[in-house]
Amino acid sequence: MLEQPGEMLGIFKTEMTDLFKIVLTEVWYDQTNYLQDDRRQLLLQIKEPEGKIYYIRDLLSSKQIDSADFREMKTEYSAKLEKLEAKLSAYNCNHVDIKDLLDQGISNLLKLDNLCETARQEKRNN
Repeated sequence: MLEQPGEMLGIFKTEMTDLFKIVLTEVWYDQTNYLQDDRRQLLLQIKEPEGKIYYIRDLLSSKQIDSADFREMKTEYSAKLEKLEAKLSAYNCNHVDIKDLLDQGISNLLKLDNLCETARQEKRNN
């Protein structure tokens, strides 16, 4: 059984905090899901020039193309590959850890109650 009225408020805050985190996390992932789709698409696009570079290496090793043609094609595919990898690294750098942000933000919001109470007490004392 609860001894003080504040305990009930504490339990309510804990339950609401957990619910709030779940809802915000779901909304976050719903709103940013397209970023993961874009990232997956880039990974698929990266495989294409990688496969072509591998293929022209095979052609060079079997002497079906000469080294000048190989260098020209490799330069072309490598440039495409570098552009795609640069885009991919931008997606990796923009990753946000929503869990830590929520924990910190909610913790700060819960502290507002204590700050308001402290301010009320100071106002009464003055």
